[in-house]
Amino acid sequence: MTEEFKPSDQILKQLVTARREEVVRLQKSQAEQLKDVETRGQARIADLKKSLPKDIAAVLTSLEKGNTKAVSATDSPAPSNWP
Repeated sequence: MTEEFKPSDQILKQLVTARREEVVRLQKSQAEQLKDVETRGQARIADLKKSLPKDIAAVLTSLEKGNTKAVSATDSPAPSNWP
């Protein structure tokens, strides 16, 4: 985006700056909320595993490991010989 303002556009510059600051604040707030939800979710899963029988907890752990591998495989870039 090109930012070309006329000298008389000081108010517009201030509005754009204020909006950018607001967007950054909102993004940080959302990131903190997501991190909090993830942390609480992980804690709840850990508590749930403690209350389950050991064989079921072992199955859940193996499923999590498989999911982690699948996620890491999808995060890798496409091969360079990709069409």
